[in-house]
Amino acid sequence: MEFDREDYFKAVFESLKILKNKEVVLPKPGEQERYPLTAVDLSENMNMVINRKGHIDKNKLTYIMNSKVLGQMIRLDMSGTSHIGFGGEDIPTPHVHIFDEAHNQGRIAVPLSSICNTPLGEELIESLFFFLEYNNVSMDEITSQLLLIELD
Repeated sequence: MEFDREDYFKAVFESLKILKNKEVVLPKPGEQERYPLTAVDLSENMNMVINRKGHIDKNKLTYIMNSKVLGQMIRLDMSGTSHIGFGGEDIPTPHVHIFDEAHNQGRIAVPLSSICNTPLGEELIESLFFFLEYNNVSMDEITSQLLLIELD
């Protein structure tokens, strides 16, 4: 049977994910942190990256969901340059890159407002929780056990 990347992408995206650590430390500007997850239904190893390593803007904030099999799946750019959306329109940040066929493997950006009804602004913790929920990461233990430390 041939591997169907799109079907697997959908299965991994929809699968419940569990953070292996219950402590998430938001990185200082100029740094990044990586957190392992497991997609429960598929036993897929994954990583969430919180990146604040902007070359020009040291406060740049990007969240990335990586799959061991697929590579980059979802990227949320909270700050930084605009990217091209559907129809060639300019999509400012915050925006999302979805690495599937429909979004040309992440080359077509989607405005965050089209998938999130609540404006997130610059709030680091709100954007982290949105990213976790959007990627179907279990929030059962996170609400009471996840330690969020915002570092300036």
